Amino acid sequence: MRDYFELIAELKEKGIEALDGDFYDYRGFPLEKEFQEFYEFCQTYLDRDDLAFNIKPARFYYNTNTDVNGLAYVKNGYNLVEIYKGTIFGLHSFFNEKEEKFKEKSLNDYKRIIAADDISCPHFLFQYVTLYFLYHEVAHLIQRSMGSNDQKEFADAKCEGEDIVTQHIKEHDADWFAANQIAFHLLPFAQKLSEKTGEKLENILQNITGLALAGIYMYFIKRAKGYQTIYYQEYCHPHPSIRLSYMIIYLLDALSANVGS
Repeated sequence: MRDYFELIAELKEKGIEALDGDFYDYRGFPLEKEFQEFYEFCQTYLDRDDLAFNIKPARFYYNTNTDVNGLAYVKNGYNLVEIYKGTIFGLHSFFNEKEEKFKEKSLNDYKRIIAADDISCPHFLFQYVTLYFLYHEVAHLIQRSMGSNDQKEFADAKCEGEDIVTQHIKEHDADWFAANQIAFHLLPFAQKLSEKTGEKLENILQNITGLALAGIYMYFIKRAKGYQTIYYQEYCHPHPSIRLSYMIIYLLDALSANVGS
């Protein structure tokens, strides 16, 4: 496992700096454990040799920007995923604020099933949606490896003419990839919970899929607050409500195709 701080030193030696802020050192700060665990998962994924695409060498790091965002780019031979520290803090806070909702009796089954893995429902939602950020940015790196232009994709950027179509297709493709990848996390987690609780796998899977969809739904609804009027072409990203619609479809399609349910 690559040490995060040795990785940062490696990038600096190669003349690479964080784009939207400075490299973030999370040691001694709140959520240090969450930052470290997510880094370990992401960098391990990028280092795998069994993936059907080649974006090596790839490195993952955090920047000091407090927004909820991330980006992917190529520099000096490295494929880079930069996640804003605000993504971890923001999503953690956003989902933890929903703890009160899980005191409602109608949500008891979700809370009981997730508790079998010694985590809370808000923590599951936090972990699940952060995975979306990783896979979305990895998809942009795959696009780069296939000849796509190396540029930052930002929702607020204005697009014109063919750029609108190109950028919307790239975002749609990145969301499709992310939806498929996060779908594949649900089955092994459901199997783990089924073994712990003795409950039927199908029942467990339905419940955690419901939670996963809730997390995706809440995230995109949160993003849509900045775009009260739906648009189709004005900006470089599709409107959040459009992305929400196809994300749900693709996640369920990927899951059902692999579990036969």
